[in-house]
Amino acid sequence: MPFILRGIRLQGVNSVTVSYEQRLAAWERLVEDLPAEQLEAMTTVIPLAACSTGPRRSSTAGAGRVVVDVNA
Repeated sequence: MPFILRGIRLQGVNSVTVSYEQRLAAWERLVEDLPAEQLEAMTTVIPLAACSTGPRRSSTAGAGRVVVDVNA
């Protein structure tokens, strides 16, 4: 609920009910279709302290993906 109130969208895939073989095939396809260099180019890593509940302050907001490093 707190994420919805802040306009944050958590996206993912529920793979619990999918067989191991299907999950393995999906990961293999991801490796083939999305090279690591391309994934790194569209990823921004930010420290947890940089997260805010206010308006987005990043010029990259909405572009690519943002990974929050909770240890930084």
